[in-house]
This record gives sequence, C-alpha cells and structure tokens, in this order.
Amino acid sequence: MKYGECDEDFEFYRSINNKYSKTDILTYMKSLSVSAIAMMSVEDIFDGERIEQAGIIEDGDFIFPCDFIHYFEKYDIGITLEYEGYIENYLNK
Repeated sequence: MKYGECDEDFEFYRSINNKYSKTDILTYMKSLSVSAIAMMSVEDIFDGERIEQAGIIEDGDFIFPCDFIHYFEKYDIGITLEYEGYIENYLNK
C-alpha cells in the first residue's frame, strides 16, 4: 500500500484463507526490521485511526509497508499464498 490514497484491493485480501494462524503470521511479521522509516504517521483508511509507524519492511524477496501489519492484525484479511509459502519454514518451527 502506498502512502496517500490507497489503491489496494482489500476484497482480494479478504478472500485469502491462510493455513497458518494470524497469531503465527503476525509474530513473524513483527519480528522483521524496518528498512526505511518515514518521519510521519498515516491514517487507517477505514476508521481514521492514527498508525504510528510509516515505513517499509523488506523481507528478502518481499517488500511491504509497515502499516500492512496494522491492517492484517485489525481486519479480516490474509497474506498472499505466495508470501505464506515464502515464510513457511519459519512458521513450521
């Protein structure tokens, strides 16, 4: 998701059924380091809640904005099956 106007298809993310629990996926995602920090906060596009950390997380071959973790945690969405497969070794530990 880019900062500013969101053009992500949340209906797509809502349709994903991950085989791993949200708790396990969040534990992994929250363990990642932020690779680029923006000196700003962003607002939740659905309820206007302030999201403190703006920035980018890089995970080898995948890059996503920090606020994706907020949306994944708060709303009924999944991660792509491609990314779930990518982190599967960590989730199986």
